[in-house]
Formats: sequence, C-alpha cells, structure tokens
Amino acid sequence: MGKIKKIFGIITTISIFMFTSEAFADLPYDNSDPRVQQRNNKVMMTFFNEEEAVYTVEIFSSDYELIRKEVLGDAVVVGKIFDFGYSKKDLYHIRVSMGKEILFHKRLRLGIY
Repeated sequence: MGKIKKIFGIITTISIFMFTSEAFADLPYDNSDPRVQQRNNKVMMTFFNEEEAVYTVEIFSSDYELIRKEVLGDAVVVGKIFDFGYSKKDLYHIRVSMGKEILFHKRLRLGIY
C-alpha cells in the first residue's frame, strides 16, 4: 500500500508541475529585456554589437518547427522588427544568438487567427 501511495504522489507532483509550467507559458511577455520588446503582434529587437559578431534570430512554432531564421548581421547596432499580424495564433519561441551563445530565448504568444 505504501508503494502505491508513493507512486501516486510522484504522478501528482509531475502533473502539477506540467500544469503550472503550461499556465505560466501563456503569460504575456513583460518586456523586461530592453533589447527585445513586444507591442501587440510585433517583436522589435535591437542589440549593441560591440564585438561585431554575427547575430542570428530563430523563430520556432510551439511544436519546435523552425519557421524563420534570419541573420541580423555584424554591424555595431543590429535590429529587426518581426510582424506577426497575419500569423497563426501560437506560442512562438524566439531565440537570438551570437555564435553559440544564446542572448535571448523566450516564448511569446503572437498571431491573430
């Protein structure tokens, strides 16, 4: 009987964790990172590129399918505006990297239909 209680407790804990992480995933992005700002269905990025390294943006769907990959370049200031105004409503993964270093990785609720 004690073994069943233990297994049930583990399953309950895992279920609560999965539910909680999904619930927090739907929270809107709070624009806490000044380099990446979200306004409605637009994501604006600006990075000061002191090392003049190549910056890359990757956008994934909620199923981790790569939707877009864009090289921002190696200028001193790099930036881009992505408009999701005509996109399917989804929880998109936005990742900005400089070489192998990930500078920004968040899930944002974007799209209109």
